[in-house]
Amino acid sequence: MALQGIACAITQGKGVDVYPTIVMRVLMYHGYIRNRNSLCRQLGVDNIGTREEIEKNILIEGYKKWGKEVVNHVFGSFAFAIHDDVRNETICARDPFGICSFYYWIGRAGKLVYSLDVKEIIDNEEYDKELNPKAFQLFTMLGYMAGEETLYKNIYKLMPGHILIYKNNKIKKEKYFELHYTPEYNISEEEWVSRIDDTLDCILTEDRNNIDYAGCYSLLSGGVDSSFLLAKSGIKKAYTVGYDMKDYSESDDAKETAKALGVQLEEDVISIENYFDSLYGFIEEMEFPTTDPSSPVFALGMKHLSKVSDWCYSGEGADEFFAGYHVYKRKEEWNSSGAPLYVGCDGVMSAEDAREFLGVDNTFPLEDLVEDIYEGTKGMDALYMMLGVDSKVWLEGDILFGAGISSRKNGVNLVLPYLDRRFYELSARIPAELKLKDECGKYIFRKTASKYLNTNIAYRKKVGFKNPVRQWIRDERYRDKVEAVLFDDNSKALYNQNMLKNAWSNYLNGSDTDFRVVYSSYMFLIWYENVFSRR
Repeated sequence: MALQGIACAITQGKGVDVYPTIVMRVLMYHGYIRNRNSLCRQLGVDNIGTREEIEKNILIEGYKKWGKEVVNHVFGSFAFAIHDDVRNETICARDPFGICSFYYWIGRAGKLVYSLDVKEIIDNEEYDKELNPKAFQLFTMLGYMAGEETLYKNIYKLMPGHILIYKNNKIKKEKYFELHYTPEYNISEEEWVSRIDDTLDCILTEDRNNIDYAGCYSLLSGGVDSSFLLAKSGIKKAYTVGYDMKDYSESDDAKETAKALGVQLEEDVISIENYFDSLYGFIEEMEFPTTDPSSPVFALGMKHLSKVSDWCYSGEGADEFFAGYHVYKRKEEWNSSGAPLYVGCDGVMSAEDAREFLGVDNTFPLEDLVEDIYEGTKGMDALYMMLGVDSKVWLEGDILFGAGISSRKNGVNLVLPYLDRRFYELSARIPAELKLKDECGKYIFRKTASKYLNTNIAYRKKVGFKNPVRQWIRDERYRDKVEAVLFDDNSKALYNQNMLKNAWSNYLNGSDTDFRVVYSSYMFLIWYENVFSRR
């Protein structure tokens, strides 16, 4: 719903009012404007007051100067709504990659209702809660809400890189940011390294002018993304999450990196008890289910970190921009004609299996999610298509959904320098063979990182955000509780019980391939019980 905002009254014309007083109001805003200082100078905004007040004034003055094109002048993360009283229209926008959430619903008589949180919409007395069958089927296949539809019927996400204009009880959506790949082949590796380094310098210099680094932390795993960001930013405090099962923890790698950089490292150790005790609260906080088993761990990390800091750096985006996932090494499978549709680097089950699992006859077309990426990369190396799909679908629907909401709900400002649009636009010009070279993912990114990290850290193999949840679900202390949810009355109404029992049995007997089906069903049923049949 519209939130209380700030207003700005101006008079147009020279000596004569073209209009009576024009009032622009920021009705809703959440985000972080990285180039705040330069925009203040450019727009004549006083850089005095709280960060949020300054950034709202930037949006107002930017809108006065550039209209809806203000979104192309702001770098960082944002979700906002500005109302222009003279034009009697509301302009809503979401940042290019979807770091900030934005949900909306068209109520009676065409009334626009919007919010950062879907709860504010479903609590509206005019809204009748109903499960969206299309989004449910997509969730069953992919494990997250892909595209603009949500699990609530008629409630939508404003997609990243889009603006929504509301006028005369009608909405119009426009795309202002496009994922576009234009590789440049006449540039040396050394020059690309220099450009990556310089672009990050620009981004991080802006951050240093905005943030008190003394109280800022940087998330640190065992990977090159977080290690490079920590080294280059100059932040002296790092935070990592480990597990009490040593084989699944990246803590040792994080400690090695922190020691090499001379950085103070704080660690939280998550146990099976911590994990299961947090799940119901996590789903309620997120407002939607997720099948990423690391998301509840990230949320626990944000909850713990919020006790010592309200600013935190994280390295999301490098994998999708520079080919960090293992699936990219299989790109030749999608280089040939007749290749299967690529809809993301992860998933739960095929469309055919999902139809049988849900007992439905039709599949909602997955092509709609990726059609523009396929069209924009036609005739190019398949790696561009895969990176584009993951940057558009997976990054927003899974990675940023979990990170963005968990950090905001716990009062932590999450800073994501790799997801600055200038960094993406640079990466989009780098040839595919420099991103994935001789089976080395993120090759040119790692080469740049090696200027600041020793070789062992810069070229450390990607292991992902490992966790022991695959083993924990089998633990006899929790197995019966999981099973009770998996086969409750809601499950019987929603899922093919024979298929689910078969997956559960295979999983208990050691089949990790069935874990995704078990875990996604379990998390969805927790959410469904809480929202639709809570007693």
